[in-house]
Amino acid sequence: MNTRNNVVLITGGSSGIGLALTKKFLSEDNQVIIIGRSVPKLEAVKRQFPKAIIEAADITDEKSIAMLAAKYQDVNVLVNNAGVHNECSFKNGIEDFSKLRNEIETNFIAPVMMAEKFIPLLAGHERAAIINITSYFGISPKPSAPIYSATKAAMRSFTKSLRMQLMDTHIRVFDVAPPITDTPLTANSNPNVKKMNPEELVEIVWENLKKDKYD
Repeated sequence: MNTRNNVVLITGGSSGIGLALTKKFLSEDNQVIIIGRSVPKLEAVKRQFPKAIIEAADITDEKSIAMLAAKYQDVNVLVNNAGVHNECSFKNGIEDFSKLRNEIETNFIAPVMMAEKFIPLLAGHERAAIINITSYFGISPKPSAPIYSATKAAMRSFTKSLRMQLMDTHIRVFDVAPPITDTPLTANSNPNVKKMNPEELVEIVWENLKKDKYD
């Protein structure tokens, strides 16, 4: 993958891995559009990185995704990064299933819809890519976060299928499965667990993107 001079759209780009990717893409002469729900967080990124384009949108809403695709037709790299992490116990019962439903919609349904809406645009470019940020927990599930783990396993499977479907196009499809990374998503995790720095993760990702290492 060519990592320079792209138009990149990153969901969840205002914090964590998404923000680290935003910084890296901007430093390599890419135009970057970051999508998030929190306007204050987006505005904070804009102050830090004036060249970034910010857009507040709910990616679990199909109409919002269609709006993004219509507005940003020059995008040739789509990064599905936004995610929600909840811990729950089925043994003890689920008090609020709406949180789990939102987790499924954000982690799996939203990136599937993003891919569906943006693939026709990506197909019009001589070089294009979809980068899905999954998780090591999609490989080895986290017992206390069964829904998060299941959505990431689903994303890994979807990514592989999508890669095969698009083999005869210019669209490359990458699966990035990070270990536990120091982001707001893991802020309440076990303090004794060692976490990877987001910038360190992105440097590893970057070298593998350039080598077209898809997993």
